Amino acid sequence: MEKDNVSQKNEGGIFKKVAQKGGVYFISSILIKVLQVIILPLITRYIDTRNYGILEVVNAIRMVMPSLISLCLDAAYYRFYYKYNNDKKMLRRFISSYFWLIVGWGTIFIIISIAISFFYLGANSMDYLFHPFMTLTMMGILLYQLSFIGNAFQLQNLKAEFVGLVNIIYYVILNGVFIFLLIGVKMKAEAKIYGMFAADIFYFFIYLWVLLRKKLIAFEFDFSVIKEGLKYSLPLIPSQLCSWITLLSDKLVVGAFKGFSETGVYSIGYSLAQMVAVFSGAIFLAYKPIMYEGFSEDDKSGGEKVGHFLPIYYFACLWIVVGISVLGREAIMILTESSYHGAFVFVPIVALAYLFQSWYRPFNEILNFYKKTVLVAIGSVIQGVANLLLNILLVPKYGAMGASWATFVSLLLLGVFVFVWSQKIHPITLCYKRFAGITVLAIICWGILSHFDEAIFSLGLIWSILIKGLTVCIFIALTFVFKILRLKDLKN
Repeated sequence: MEKDNVSQKNEGGIFKKVAQKGGVYFISSILIKVLQVIILPLITRYIDTRNYGILEVVNAIRMVMPSLISLCLDAAYYRFYYKYNNDKKMLRRFISSYFWLIVGWGTIFIIISIAISFFYLGANSMDYLFHPFMTLTMMGILLYQLSFIGNAFQLQNLKAEFVGLVNIIYYVILNGVFIFLLIGVKMKAEAKIYGMFAADIFYFFIYLWVLLRKKLIAFEFDFSVIKEGLKYSLPLIPSQLCSWITLLSDKLVVGAFKGFSETGVYSIGYSLAQMVAVFSGAIFLAYKPIMYEGFSEDDKSGGEKVGHFLPIYYFACLWIVVGISVLGREAIMILTESSYHGAFVFVPIVALAYLFQSWYRPFNEILNFYKKTVLVAIGSVIQGVANLLLNILLVPKYGAMGASWATFVSLLLLGVFVFVWSQKIHPITLCYKRFAGITVLAIICWGILSHFDEAIFSLGLIWSILIKGLTVCIFIALTFVFKILRLKDLKN
């Protein structure tokens, strides 16, 4: 069934494939981020810092709950897809089994979660958060998670253009409904909840249509397929719970000790720093199926390709970190109301933390490929516990800045743990001189601009952007002047 797609994946250099497919993801991700940036002034104008803080807590719930609803079967899908994709009947049974399990378990999980939130919020005089915040959020999460199979199927078959377009439409619907209700109907934070629910409905039906059109959904359920998937995926649940701690604990602890207004300001800086994750995620989303297929065909050559890919990947992610860090102050001043301007101080720390997360991605997938999901879970538990304890220790004294450092240290620990164990399972040959050279240039650039930040900023907003932007470009060019990287590395 997928011969044409397989041959397509095997043609050309790895960087060419990632550039072609990752470029589509990257462009669509950037367009989505641009859309979010465009509406940021509206959000900060019509929603106060306290309500923005509440929204960020809801967003954190949305980012973690899907894995609990699906029992992490999305990871199992990527691992076992190539086992079934050459036989359409087996592929239909594989996909249908996953789909119906998520429908059944997800419905039960959502009903229980809504019931718990009803009694908890009522007992704590926060019943105003029950509807629509918890009801529509939970139902939307189930619809969104039922879409992952169709989404992953398109990615496995290199339908990047389709996935990118769907993602853009999703965010257009989300923000269109949000803005209409925010400005036209005069709603507050709940306007975004309705926007997300409308977008989740679209996402569910478009990917259900994809699977039905390919005749990959039927009333079939294979317990052996589910047993295989759950054996792989269940050990990943602790890591997802720790992800919940990482995404939510800082905002909850800051809200508890310093109030949701500080959570709102912190979240603006955090969101800007997440551009690193947007960039690295776009590239790695394209690279992931190529990486899995490379290891499936020949794990030795697959490892060599990862070794060639990593310096370019690290170079790109690191300079995004530098750019966001040195221009974060200017970006926040342009995009937000004055009550949010203090958020720039959190950007460099959180952006660097996301660099460690970007570095962690490929090595984590190596552990997943070799079914070392217990190690992935242990690393996530270490990171989650460290994050929670550091937040509890640092936030009462240092406020949101303490939360930033908790994120930094915990993601550093996770990155080191996963890297060390991945290298033991399948060593990847790395040219450490290249990584050192790239890092030194970035540190020098960041150090110079940080030292003279006040002097540069005093020249005015436009001059500050031009001087900092030009300096970053010069140091990027020096990477090639000193031949730390070469243009032919990019072309390959």
